[in-house]
Amino acid sequence: MLALTKKTDYALIALSELARREAEVLSVRELSERHRMPLPLLTNILKNLTRAGIVVSVRGVLGG
Repeated sequence: MLALTKKTDYALIALSELARREAEVLSVRELSERHRMPLPLLTNILKNLTRAGIVVSVRGVLGG
C-alpha cells in the first residue's frame, strides 16, 4: 500500500483542481477554502510546484 504525506495529498488535490480549471486563474485562497486546506501550507506547496515548472503563478488581483 502506498502511503502519502498530507503535503503530497494537498499537492495532488491542487494539481487536479488546476487541471480541471485549466483556462482559469485560480487564487490560492480560493483553492484553500474550497478544499479546506491550510493556506500557509498550500502556499508553500504551490511555490515549490512553481519553482519546479509544474504550475505557473500570476501575481495581482486575479493572481495566486
